[in-house]
Amino acid sequence: MVACMLLCIRAAAEVQPAVLDVSDSEIWTGQRLRFYVELRSRGSFSGAASFSIPRIPKTVILKVSNPVVSSKEIEGESWSIQQHEFALFSQANGRLQIPEFEVRFGRRDGFTGPVLDVRAMVPAAEVTIKRPPGSERFRFLITCKSIEINETWEPLPGPAVLGAVFTRTISQKAVGMTGMALMPPPESTDDGIRVYPEPEQIRDNTNRGDFTGERIDKMVYLMREPGTRTLPAITYAWWDPSSQEIYTKTLPAVTFEVAAPPESASSPVSSQSHASSYRWLFVLAAALLVVGWQRKRLVSMVTVASQTFWNPERNSVRALRRACRRHDSASANTAWLQWRSLQGSGFETNASLKSAVSELQGAVYSKEPDGQWDGAALAIAFTQQLATAASNLHQSNEPSSLRPMNPAS
Repeated sequence: MVACMLLCIRAAAEVQPAVLDVSDSEIWTGQRLRFYVELRSRGSFSGAASFSIPRIPKTVILKVSNPVVSSKEIEGESWSIQQHEFALFSQANGRLQIPEFEVRFGRRDGFTGPVLDVRAMVPAAEVTIKRPPGSERFRFLITCKSIEINETWEPLPGPAVLGAVFTRTISQKAVGMTGMALMPPPESTDDGIRVYPEPEQIRDNTNRGDFTGERIDKMVYLMREPGTRTLPAITYAWWDPSSQEIYTKTLPAVTFEVAAPPESASSPVSSQSHASSYRWLFVLAAALLVVGWQRKRLVSMVTVASQTFWNPERNSVRALRRACRRHDSASANTAWLQWRSLQGSGFETNASLKSAVSELQGAVYSKEPDGQWDGAALAIAFTQQLATAASNLHQSNEPSSLRPMNPAS
């Protein structure tokens, strides 16, 4: 009995928690390779599995859709299974090594009990990347049935001036591909043009594991030197295994005629330029004479204007009202103190204004503010105070209706 139990434990221990299944051992350059990782658990799974996907030069690996959950008899025991699908696209040539990588998932013994963390290594694999015949001249090649390629310019290429900017947008869309595996645009340009590529936009639509991938690249070109400047043509190539043909689409070269900045014309001083200079000297002398003659009046006008536009009291009133509208307690307190300092020693506030100022200063100086300060009460009380002061000033300036006690004879 004990020997039977030990045999079962050894058999369970020999079952790998993660295995790799590659659909094909050979694929074309830029073709999608499907491979699957099967996770195994004696009990139920808990949470989502996490994979440390390896990085391989000239290769894109991504996980596809959600796992397929099932059960399987292994070594006479029932195991819970999660099958995860991955897609690989590569521009490499010859043998490609997929190194082992780590997977982490949670499981339970049975369907209840604590969650146990499992760390396992997905085994390595090797595939062969075949280059289609006659494709050696293309630096980038994908394998698909067809691809849509379009470009737009803003503004359209043409005559330009130094410092002009043009924006180019190239979009690609292909079935059976991910946008990450489509060709990026070349960054090489004319020496007189500087390119500023923006981050690519990848849009993948998946339906039951089938891809429709889209890639959008946007480049901004700055004309930095005058002369004839040319952007080279861009050729996109793809291989269709069903027809055994290589197809291409070329975006034509683009030429800009960049104009140099106009040179400042220099010519000898003529008698006409001398006459123009004399006229300006005469106008300047006349203006100085007028300023000297009307000096007192000009000083008076400047004084009145400065009192009108740079009145400290008026500015503090505006600042206080603006701070109240914004509910800015710190700015309102600063404006209030400035306005209050401009009032006479006998100035007294009304009860509502005194209460609003006390609330303001409580919000500013309190160590534990109880919320945002509302400036509406201070604005109303301050407006009432100004209206009362203006009414009192108007009444004091009105002539008295009583006759003088000692009329002049």
